Amino acid sequence: MEIERKDPRERCCWEGQAFVDALKAMITRQMFLLHALLVLWRTTEVAGDIYWLLTLPYTALIIEALVVLLYRRAKEWKW
Repeated sequence: MEIERKDPRERCCWEGQAFVDALKAMITRQMFLLHALLVLWRTTEVAGDIYWLLTLPYTALIIEALVVLLYRRAKEWKW
């Protein structure tokens, strides 16, 4: 039984459907983050600066995006 060897360049390149999946994952998360920041900006304009602390949980969104893009190769979580 022979071991199949892959080209090492395949691991670092986004090709075809993998690129489309990665692009969709990035766009979705950027839109969600942009919406959240706009809502918080408008809230702080009306109610005060303390609401900017609500942006701290969005670091989890950024970390999750990095995990999906880098470690899972843009494969979304199965529900």
